[in-house]
Amino acid sequence: MGKKETFLELLDQQTVTELKHLAKELELNHYSKLRKQQIMEMIRDAVLVEKEMKIKFLGAMDQDLKALERAIKEEVWIEEDSFEYGYFTRLHLAFVDKNNVVHIPMEVEQEYEKLKRDTNFWDTRKRNAIIEQYAIACVNLYEIIKLDKFIKIIRTQTQRKITEEEVLAWCKVRYACRGNLLYFYQQGYLMLETYGENSFGAKEDFEEMLAKQKTKPYYIPPKDELLKYVNTIYAEENKAFHDMLAFLTKEIPMKMEEAYDICVNMQLDIRSQMTMEEVDEECASMGIVFEEPEKRKEFERLLTEMLNNTRLPEHRGHTTVEIEQLKNPRKHQEKGKKVYPNAPCPCGSGKKYKFCCGKK
Repeated sequence: MGKKETFLELLDQQTVTELKHLAKELELNHYSKLRKQQIMEMIRDAVLVEKEMKIKFLGAMDQDLKALERAIKEEVWIEEDSFEYGYFTRLHLAFVDKNNVVHIPMEVEQEYEKLKRDTNFWDTRKRNAIIEQYAIACVNLYEIIKLDKFIKIIRTQTQRKITEEEVLAWCKVRYACRGNLLYFYQQGYLMLETYGENSFGAKEDFEEMLAKQKTKPYYIPPKDELLKYVNTIYAEENKAFHDMLAFLTKEIPMKMEEAYDICVNMQLDIRSQMTMEEVDEECASMGIVFEEPEKRKEFERLLTEMLNNTRLPEHRGHTTVEIEQLKNPRKHQEKGKKVYPNAPCPCGSGKKYKFCCGKK
């Protein structure tokens, strides 16, 4: 590594036009008629605020901090379409020169080295990581979840006393660093990014989903299962999923990998509120067409089974079959095995049967 440079020294390598563009990005005022040195000092004073730098380090992903540490230790060249480039240029804590080499200002390095020795900083990051994991999983499963319910789930499954203040503080930090990526907080709810103000029809969609969810209990899977929904394309491989998979590999026929991907897409389409007809049309566009009436009828039956046994946001994570069981518990109990009062309720709520569908 060469000589360490200060923030002002690195700013001085920018043109006045570039500095004014940076000042605009930082939402600074009254810079248009200032001289270069004055603009540089204005930018420095806006960026090198201890509290603001800490927020940016708290909101950084693990791979972001690894990239930062690497750039502190050695000369790092990055590609413009890499995640490192986005991190370094978005937060204004570093400079990427015309050769795509990263330069970390001395003041930023010093602040980060100070925070590295702060145990509270790392404890906060660990707690934020838990909030982040559960927030992504919950909005993928429910799309919209009440904040108090979200906190209760985390507390129950992690035995950590995460507070409302912590969650709200994290949402602010996250927004400052990443925007509404995947989820955000609003009106007492954590919700999927598609309900954000910039999305078409977001307000109506939000109100419609709340109306659908209103009287339904939350299906809360065990921790290991719930956290699988951190993967935005996770599909639950239930019996309906495997039945469709076996049918496609046998009757099309197609390779297992291809059939598996199609089944995943089917389940994701159903979760995103596509109708059976719409899923059917999408399958047809991929060449899944049956001329024989018997095969066509069997495909429709299996697709209906997937529709009825896929966990839906509008049912707060329950399947349509489970919701029907909740509406008519005695009818469905007669068809199945005897359920004892202290056994887990077969609807999947996580409660004992006597406190759920077995209530008299």
